Amino acid sequence: MHPFSPLTPDEIRNYDPIHLGSGGFCFVVAELLKEKYPQAKLWRLTNRERTTYDHVFVCIDGKPCDIHGFRSFDQMRFDLDNKSLVEVPADAQAIQDYFYHRYSPEQLTAARAVLCDAVMRLNL
Repeated sequence: MHPFSPLTPDEIRNYDPIHLGSGGFCFVVAELLKEKYPQAKLWRLTNRERTTYDHVFVCIDGKPCDIHGFRSFDQMRFDLDNKSLVEVPADAQAIQDYFYHRYSPEQLTAARAVLCDAVMRLNL
């Protein structure tokens, strides 16, 4: 179970977008950033075995970016309280395979609506 999987679509629509985008819906933020900046590359923070998706984000012109804007890998690791995570390029289909089954289509639609506004407001 992921942090926001128990929430109803209405609860998601009323949730703070920064918390949504920092938590279980970081992958939606990455997808939205990729749509806004087609040159962006998908990345993730993962364990050393590369089996987890602890945080998904993009790199734009080589600079890491998530719901907070441009920031370093170390800042992202600090937020997760896990210095052992490694940053690696990510694949869009693998991200979907990892996350989409954890949420209903209605939850994903609600999260996307909330996060779209937040991503569009980022001044990068």
